[in-house]
Amino acid sequence: MTLRIQAVTMLSIFLFAHLLSSILAQQQQLATQSIKISSFNIQVFGQTKMSKPEVVQTLLKITSMYDLIFIMEVRDSSNTTIPEFTRQLNNFIPSTSVKYQFQISEPLGRTSSKEQYAILYKPNIIKFVKTLQYLDVNNWFERPPFLFVFELVALPSQIFSLLGCHIKPTDAVAEMNHLVDVFNSYQNEAFANQTIMCGDFNAGCSYVTSSDWNSISLRTDSTRFKWLINDTTDTTVATSECPYDRFVVPTSMAQNNILKLGSKYEISQVASVFRFDERLGLNSTFAATVSDHYPIEMTIQVRVATTSSSGGPKVSQSTPRVVSSTTRSLSLSLFIILVIVMVQFLCGYWISL
Repeated sequence: MTLRIQAVTMLSIFLFAHLLSSILAQQQQLATQSIKISSFNIQVFGQTKMSKPEVVQTLLKITSMYDLIFIMEVRDSSNTTIPEFTRQLNNFIPSTSVKYQFQISEPLGRTSSKEQYAILYKPNIIKFVKTLQYLDVNNWFERPPFLFVFELVALPSQIFSLLGCHIKPTDAVAEMNHLVDVFNSYQNEAFANQTIMCGDFNAGCSYVTSSDWNSISLRTDSTRFKWLINDTTDTTVATSECPYDRFVVPTSMAQNNILKLGSKYEISQVASVFRFDERLGLNSTFAATVSDHYPIEMTIQVRVATTSSSGGPKVSQSTPRVVSSTTRSLSLSLFIILVIVMVQFLCGYWISL
């Protein structure tokens, strides 16, 4: 009896060691990095808004949540709003945090009232490659789209782009159709099929009715494009419920809620709306002074290799880990085996008395 118990105990210890080594190997090979991307129409974002400390403080709280944020409706002929806001943002976040950097478009618009697009990003997560201003020779857009081309630091040599646009409300149907032309014009670029289209598309309520959708190829061509914010999601601060702000990606990137990044890596995505009045406890009057739109956001979990015999990507020590379901299962197995070992040991000890 004693020999049999000892044999079972030794077998349990062997299995325990084997499973422990499997977990350690898995943790060395895989890590998960969380990346938050946002698109935010900050209503008339200029010197007047920057002169209101409480409003700026709220905007700092919102933008500091994201690793990459596309901002629309920057209106400032002095071109000081985004540099000053970025400076304040970097003072707002912990001193140990990596500081935000920014890129900004030229002033855009057919009338004397010009707007700019801006991108704020964390360079330890987002590696800036270049910006591209779409040349609207056909005069399709009130404010032509702006592209921010980047790599994820965790996925070197994988090129992506954020294609942002603030669509004119009364031309929403036509301009959304022309976003397909813009997308097609970059098909020879490395980022072509890894482009996240986003912005205030004014895609709902009186600007885009239910009967309009059948004439919008960005929507009807479901073999090419997937919409990540649906038609019932309110993205506005007002009491009206309008799904103006959207994320749209190539269908090849989005299958079964999985965005494919290149041929080797996959990311899971969740797109939603950040209702800052509810989340930050703001009354409706003050919330309206911050903006008339909520930011939309996409939380991405990028599963990447930390070690690779072929020189693959490595995640820095600061990269957050997310425990996988496999790891949790193995941990449970280890716990059960440990209990068995302890029981067997105690039984052996009792019999030997």
